[in-house]
Amino acid sequence: MLSDKPVRRYIEEQADVFAKAIDEHIYYELQSELVADLKDNAYIFSGFKTYHALSEVGLSMQDEDGNVKSWSQFRNDVKAIDKKYNERWLKTEYNYALNQALMAGQWATFSDNTDLYALQYRTVGDNSVRDSHKVLNGITLTKDDPFWIKYYTPNGWGCRCAIVQVLIKDHPLSNSKKATAIAEEEVKELFKFNSAKERRLFPDKHPYFGKKGIKHCDSTLNLAYGNDDPCKVLSEVVKAKELRDYQQKAKENSRLVRQSINQHKGVRFESKEFVSGGLTMLRRSLKDISEHAHEDVITQKWLSEYKAGDTFNAKYIGYKECITDKNGVRKHPEAEYFTYYETELYGEKRYLNVKIHRHHNMDEVLYTIETQEPLNPIKKKKG
Repeated sequence: MLSDKPVRRYIEEQADVFAKAIDEHIYYELQSELVADLKDNAYIFSGFKTYHALSEVGLSMQDEDGNVKSWSQFRNDVKAIDKKYNERWLKTEYNYALNQALMAGQWATFSDNTDLYALQYRTVGDNSVRDSHKVLNGITLTKDDPFWIKYYTPNGWGCRCAIVQVLIKDHPLSNSKKATAIAEEEVKELFKFNSAKERRLFPDKHPYFGKKGIKHCDSTLNLAYGNDDPCKVLSEVVKAKELRDYQQKAKENSRLVRQSINQHKGVRFESKEFVSGGLTMLRRSLKDISEHAHEDVITQKWLSEYKAGDTFNAKYIGYKECITDKNGVRKHPEAEYFTYYETELYGEKRYLNVKIHRHHNMDEVLYTIETQEPLNPIKKKKG
């Protein structure tokens, strides 16, 4: 479900909202790894949010008695779900992400000199400050104190509190044990984490991630969990993200590689495995491959790493004549006919769809890379 193209687009729209919050508060050139990690977490959070929203839509098709709802009732329920997830909750989550990104970015700027400097918890100081945060105001501890591992701001939805660096000579240190006891009592379990240290925009204890969270899933995404287990959802989200990332990298790499390919002749490598003695890659080939295999993560990965002149280990399968319509017009007038080859990319079988190209001296020009073996090719070489 989460790998479907329309759903991925929805996830990406959500993730882009949070990415904007990150970009507003963290200088990428100085903290590029932190930015990347926070954006990865934002995508995963968006995937889980989408999963729950779609699950709620599915459940809303029936009433409490198990009867299918009328169209108008179902439509109204879906609108209510959309408003909840994409207006009310999204605004709260965005503001939280803004503050989280700000504080995550600031953590690296705080001095590690614990002889001179400490960190101090500060509220805004107005009438809107919640009581549970008022009691934390003024807590002053060194950066290496364990307190900041769990009670770094923000400490709740809509939290405006901040951590500032102060001189110890001007601000005496608090009692760490007493400060921890107060914070443990006042801060909700959901918000007990440090985004900079954990490199997460949203806490692992968020309800979207289930009771166990998803930390235990990170290293083994293919465990045999039930369909509703967060690890299964995470696996789907990670696959969707992997495809998105390779699509973006493939697009950028293709743009660069095209510049090194001769505009008219393309780039050719010689190989006896091919009927014409070699294979030509045109600038257009990169575009055709990307468009036809846009949803194939293996081909997108290959495109993201391709360099002009890279070769294939290929095995000839057969050929097909060019398709014509009912009026005898060829679908690909530039192709005399097509040849097909089996190859392997990253340990996975793929199939090269190649044109015997009329405009390139009847050389073979790569057209597409397919996941499915061609149907009923003529298995001998055309003589």
